[in-house]
Amino acid sequence: MEDILEVYKRPYDPLHPLVCLDESSHQHIIEVANPIPMEPGQAERYDTEYERNGVSSLFMMFEPLSGWRHVKDNLNTHSPTSLYKAFSPEEARRIADKLEFHSTLWAGEKTKRRSAGQ
Repeated sequence: MEDILEVYKRPYDPLHPLVCLDESSHQHIIEVANPIPMEPGQAERYDTEYERNGVSSLFMMFEPLSGWRHVKDNLNTHSPTSLYKAFSPEEARRIADKLEFHSTLWAGEKTKRRSAGQ
């Protein structure tokens, strides 16, 4: 965490902007039974049974010192590796050389990665 705090202390530099990324996962479901309609004194009710209908990730990128933000979905941006899936090796390397990756993994994710030898 100290690594992240040091990054935030850097002065604003438009040639080297601080861009943050936050990710949220969302499960899509399909109701398998119709809801029970609302009645006087009773709110509409839903059955707890559902069918999974996929998962998506939502990413928000923002530059806190300038107020810029952008939202994308279904990216894999945890490392420069994803650049090589989207660009030629030369272009991926050119972009990666301009980026710094600083992770704020949850404690559980850090433990899992340590256990897996990452």
